[in-house]
Amino acid sequence: MSEILATTRQRVLYKARQLWEQGFNTFDSETTGLDSEDQIIQWAVCNQEGQLLGSGYIKPTVPISEGAFEIHGITEAQLANAPLFAESWPTIRDLLTASGKTVVIYNSNFDIGMLWSSARAHGIPMRWDEIKAECAMQLFASFYGEYHEYWGSYTWQKLTTAISHLNITVPGEAHNAEHDAAATAHIIRQLAELADKELPAGWHPPVLVPCAGGCRQAVKECAEADEVWYCRSCGVEHGVYHRCPGCGGVVETPSRDTIPDDLCKYCHQALHQETMLLIGAWHRCPDPRCPHITYNIVQSPDLGERCPDCQRRYEWRRQVEEAERERQERIARERKEHRRAYAKAYRQRRKEREQENRRRAELGLPPLEDPKPAPADKIIKHLKHEFERVKYDDGSSGLHCRICDASWSRLPRCWCAGIKTYRSWIYIPKHLKTRTQLLKLRLKPAKNQKPAAVVDGAFDRYNLYDETAGK
Repeated sequence: MSEILATTRQRVLYKARQLWEQGFNTFDSETTGLDSEDQIIQWAVCNQEGQLLGSGYIKPTVPISEGAFEIHGITEAQLANAPLFAESWPTIRDLLTASGKTVVIYNSNFDIGMLWSSARAHGIPMRWDEIKAECAMQLFASFYGEYHEYWGSYTWQKLTTAISHLNITVPGEAHNAEHDAAATAHIIRQLAELADKELPAGWHPPVLVPCAGGCRQAVKECAEADEVWYCRSCGVEHGVYHRCPGCGGVVETPSRDTIPDDLCKYCHQALHQETMLLIGAWHRCPDPRCPHITYNIVQSPDLGERCPDCQRRYEWRRQVEEAERERQERIARERKEHRRAYAKAYRQRRKEREQENRRRAELGLPPLEDPKPAPADKIIKHLKHEFERVKYDDGSSGLHCRICDASWSRLPRCWCAGIKTYRSWIYIPKHLKTRTQLLKLRLKPAKNQKPAAVVDGAFDRYNLYDETAGK
């Protein structure tokens, strides 16, 4: 329902008035701490008028934490002669469940959890649904209206904040079970009084009622004047609902006099989108690889501009290709420098050998044997690979196979594919496709066509075929 028909404040006031009319009791407790193993040390139960029905102290089996003592000021010496929880539980249970009334608790999850923790420590069975509880803290948080954008809900407020905001006067001091239980009752009473002042006569939140069209289907109704409520099957006439001319869905409107023709928000968006496309203010993403069935809408008149998703992928692919190009240039440059240094060293050794042979000829000694030239790069053959050692910019070294063009940090355990091998899908050129990709493009590799490359995946190797060769 829209805020026009039922605001959050109206819902809270209506709920508080319902609680007041049906009757309720309140409960509050003080504990040894906030952990799941802590226990109750003081409890109090009041009726809806704030009158005390029962209260008492309980001797816990765990020590009181310093943080809890700073809040309520109860010491272990005060609880030395207090009864254990097992002795007080029958009285507490009768006050909370015997009358069948709803128990209103400020932060009910915490107090019910402490009751369960204390019962568990004494071996007392207790069901979570044994007490019919209503949380006053959540009601006041919605009434207070401090919305948290990140969590998407209303921020919980302290009991002292609720007391001061509603101008409630309660005898006693805060963080005392008797004071807090009475304050909770006064909060519900104050909200119920505000409901009588603010809510129109007969107002109620949306409820399910039979369709006025006669089919008896359940439709939502809100207490407004001159309204008729229809379901989607019976058609919509005068009333709070009308049917969208675009999609036929039901649209909510406060109009009463005429049958409105407003579009629903989805049809409004679609109509606005088509209008902007027709006048050229927007365009569809020009990238044919856009993953959507209908290309994304780009809110710009520039026809060459891609959608944000495709633009990110394009920039990422461009960076990857640039990095690969720089890597290949660096490898070629290092090879060239290495060959140049080797040739220079070879010429120097040959010159020294010629000088030594001339000296030996003068002495009548036989010349030195001409050694066979060593290769520029030492080749390491391993599992049909032909590795040569390379050095990277960071000072580390690696192995590069001249056959499959794959690089490794150490000798691998896989065999050489005999053709160019890619270690990742991101480096594959656009013209190389798998067999499945070719079939999707209505292409098929030739009968004896050999793969142009291979992708060494995590679990298997995938053959790649040249798209141009298969046409």
